[in-house]
Amino acid sequence: MSRMVVTIVSLAAVAVSALSSRSVQETTVFVGASVVDAAGVLPSATVLVRDGRIVQVGRSADVSVPDNATRVDLTGRFLVPGLVAAHVHVSDVNGLAPRAYTAANTRRQLEVFARYGITSVVSLGGEQAPAFAARAAQSQSAPGRARIFVAGEVLAPTTVEQARSEVARTKCLPTSFRR
Repeated sequence: MSRMVVTIVSLAAVAVSALSSRSVQETTVFVGASVVDAAGVLPSATVLVRDGRIVQVGRSADVSVPDNATRVDLTGRFLVPGLVAAHVHVSDVNGLAPRAYTAANTRRQLEVFARYGITSVVSLGGEQAPAFAARAAQSQSAPGRARIFVAGEVLAPTTVEQARSEVARTKCLPTSFRR
């Protein structure tokens, strides 16, 4: 069982790596894998990816594959939908080193998530400018990393007046949602 889980996670990481290293204008088709989703398992499936986005998943006979598509054979393997990490801290994690709120560290952390099959992360607070910039950039093209959704700063008021002041100060932040 654990070998199958490792294979599934590894394949998700391979798929993300393959997509992130290709031009977003190319078409890639993953063939032969068993696709696992909430409905069950679709054996020997074909997954068509265009412009960095999955556009069709189905039985091989039902998916029309362009002649110029790059083929990746995944026969005997499993593909699962991208995973979502719903409570993470991105920019302030830097291994055993001190916190690093930099664009390079934020991108590195999001690439690590993608290699493990996590395609989206939700930061519930504490992110700074690099995370907001990464979130803004992901709407432009396929990012080659996990997508990030941010709540903004962590607020810890101790009085009603402090709460009003902190909310007023942070309400203009370009957050994905409010907590």
